[in-house]
Amino acid sequence: MHALLLRQRDNATYRDMLGALWRGAPPPVVATHGGLAPFQRGLYGASEMVMDGFMALRQAGVLVRRVFDDLALQTLLNTGVLRETTDADTLDHLIEAGLLPTALDRPAVDWLMRFGLLPDGTTLADGHLRLPERRSDRRRVARAQRARRRSRCASPGGACAAAAICTARLLGSRALYDWLGALSAGTTRA
Repeated sequence: MHALLLRQRDNATYRDMLGALWRGAPPPVVATHGGLAPFQRGLYGASEMVMDGFMALRQAGVLVRRVFDDLALQTLLNTGVLRETTDADTLDHLIEAGLLPTALDRPAVDWLMRFGLLPDGTTLADGHLRLPERRSDRRRVARAQRARRRSRCASPGGACAAAAICTARLLGSRALYDWLGALSAGTTRA
């Protein structure tokens, strides 16, 4: 973790340190698999146990890449066909790749919501997408999020972040618990 943070925050020191270890030029594999520069797109992060190091890498902007539990969708993201955020071309790219039908149906809308490409609660009526209304009552939303977190923690099939909040309390620092508790639904999908 320290080396990854050093690479991102103090690249000159990182390079000096590796130069001393290598006693000269870096091995050829370094040039072909990542180089020495700070991460432009960040790294993926996956863990069954979210610990302080994971949090530090996320906060430092190292663990920022979005991951989809769908190989074809992930490939479109990795190759640059799709961007980290959806835009006007996203739907066309997904149709061209054969991931969606040309006429959206309920399973396609459910698939898009599953991966956060459409907001939860999106409906399809008469061939038109209807996005859920956005509410600005922060207190009501915060109460609903707290209740949802509690119910997810109580169920064995709850969300990953909620499970991490429930189980990590035995393993991490107070800063880790505070960070996990502040994660939003959008953050846990990314």
